[in-house]
Order: sequence, then structure tokens, then C-alpha cells
Amino acid sequence: MTKPRIREMSTSHARAPQVFLFIIALIGAGYLLLPDENEDPPYGESYMREYVAQNPGIPSLLPARLPEGVRFLGHESTRFENRKAVLRSTLFGGARAAAPVQTMCVEFRDSSSGCLVEGDRRKTLHRDQGSLRVTVTFGNSGEVPEDLVAFWESVPLSDNLNDIAWLT
Repeated sequence: MTKPRIREMSTSHARAPQVFLFIIALIGAGYLLLPDENEDPPYGESYMREYVAQNPGIPSLLPARLPEGVRFLGHESTRFENRKAVLRSTLFGGARAAAPVQTMCVEFRDSSSGCLVEGDRRKTLHRDQGSLRVTVTFGNSGEVPEDLVAFWESVPLSDNLNDIAWLT
């Protein structure tokens, strides 16, 4: 009977180093999965440079800054004519009550409107910037906060990525 007891003890002693090594491996794997501090966010500057390079044409205007609680959600669509982008649509959003989804559509002023608006179901504002027409449409969320509308009416827009503070 002493033999099985010795075997049990040796098995339990053998598991301690295995468990320790397993824990170390888990910690190491978790560390490797953490994002690099210097890594570009999903829709950061490298994303924008690649997008513009792959989709030449109309300038890719972006707001110089974003309202609090709003983030860039990426490009919704790009329309092409003769292999050049003639319309760009980008999405911004945040907490539903504070910031409904906002779609910023950029097209040439003299083009037929490709920036579609669903009538009275959405609040929309238009701005001109040089030869471009900018249409900002607010998602179907009822009332749009006045400060959000005022933001889009006045925020500087640029296609120079160095001017876009939130991309860094």
C-alpha cells in the first residue's frame, strides 16, 4: 500500500512545475497580444494614407478635430467615375443619445447629388468648401444636439492629414 501513496506524491510534485510553466506561458501570450503604444489605431494615419493612395480623386476631407464622445468609424462608401473617386462618405459616431451616427459626404459642387438624404427622417446640413459640397447627415435618433450641429457647421475641414489632430 505504500507504493500507491508514493506514486500520488510524486505525481502531485510533478504538476507544480507544469502549472507554473503554464501560468508563465499564459502571461507571456497575454503580453504579446497587448497593443503596441506606437501602433496606429484601426482608423489612424496609416489607414488614411493607404485609403487615399488606393482611392485617388476627390480630396478626402476630414474634420480637424472631433466633438467629445465622437470617433471616426471609417469610410462608408466611395463612388468612382473613370477610376477616380468623385464622392467620399465617412462615418462618425459615439454614444447613441449624445452623438447619433453622423455621415459626412463630400462631392464636387457641380455634380448631381450623390449624397442621398432620406427626406425629413434625418437632419442634414450642407457646406461648401472651394469646389466641394459637404453634406453632413445625422442618423435617425430624433433630436440632434444643437452643439453637434454647430460643430459640423464650423469645424475646419482639411485633406491634409497633418491638420487632423485626432488621427495621431
